[in-house]
Amino acid sequence: MIGRNVAERVYQGIDTAIGQRINLNGVGFTIVGVLNTEEGSISVGADPADAIFIPYSTGISRLYRNQIRDDRNVDIMTVKVADVDRIDEAIRQVTLVLREEHRLTYQDNDFTIINPEQLAAQFSAVLAGFTAFLGLVAGISLLVGGIGIMNIMLVSVTERTREIGLRKAVGARRRDILLQFLIEAVVLCIIGGVAGILLGYLLSFLGTFVLVNLFQAEGAQATVSMANIILATSIAAAVGVAFGFFPALTAARLNPIEALRTE
Repeated sequence: MIGRNVAERVYQGIDTAIGQRINLNGVGFTIVGVLNTEEGSISVGADPADAIFIPYSTGISRLYRNQIRDDRNVDIMTVKVADVDRIDEAIRQVTLVLREEHRLTYQDNDFTIINPEQLAAQFSAVLAGFTAFLGLVAGISLLVGGIGIMNIMLVSVTERTREIGLRKAVGARRRDILLQFLIEAVVLCIIGGVAGILLGYLLSFLGTFVLVNLFQAEGAQATVSMANIILATSIAAAVGVAFGFFPALTAARLNPIEALRTE
């Protein structure tokens, strides 16, 4: 039996692969089936979709007869449980059988049993930690960027003090000045957010290229979803409001007479 990916790469399909001959290390075999595993399934060891399976006894007698050690000739064994609710019971039974076969009494296990659910939980924990780390980095970046926006807007208020005084002298209200500088801060942040989104698109194409061409991960594709674009734009606007409010409030509170006297 061969994996799904092997059938598609070598024989251009699952149906055409069955009945074909395949040569493994000088020994000919007939393909009698294709292991049609689900994409994204968690496996221990090699991906079954990329593997080739032969009878154990045939492998020892014909294919690996000069490469098998007498003390250990099985490295990985996959066990399928008939009922998912009895996984723990199956692990207990497999442990008892292996300890008996390995003649272990009081010694610790010299083997490891891995439950795919445990692998999924570990992967989820690693992914959650990585996501939290990226969130922390992003938060620090937003804080630094927000402080930079605040400084730029404060400088802008200082340089445009006379303009603010003139606007107030001709009837502009505090909220008009406040809104003007808030809009400027938000627009400035959104421009930076758009630049980040474009960079994200570029990195997604680069990531796809690296995965497919360097790591041979066919079908892998890094994408930027519309939800993430909306989220990034919203966060950029929120940063503009949060860090642009103080400079805008400073501009709105300026005394028009003193502002007009500024040179």
